[in-house]
Amino acid sequence: HMYQMRLNQLGYDEVAFAHTTFGRLNTERDDVDVTLPWEDLIPPSLTASKSSDAPAESGELGRTNSLGMKIYRRLNIVLEEVSDVSRILLPTAANAKAAANVASS
Repeated sequence: HMYQMRLNQLGYDEVAFAHTTFGRLNTERDDVDVTLPWEDLIPPSLTASKSSDAPAESGELGRTNSLGMKIYRRLNIVLEEVSDVSRILLPTAANAKAAANVASS
């Protein structure tokens, strides 16, 4: 992507792409692999190696493109009401049930 090359020429060595959502998260709309897929952020022409395509190791954030720039994905959540906090931090009934099923198997 031209913008990554231009930012690199200007001396930037890290780029963060963000997705913003308001209030309750929608897993179909706000999932990071839907809104900010790696193949769109680091196209094959800027992929450093197969290792940068692999999921980041535990504790490691972002991926590195062939220019040596670290690329990050982030989520901004705008809380519109106090009740939004519990909607974000507490699992839904469906998620809790799915987690219980996984734990029991």
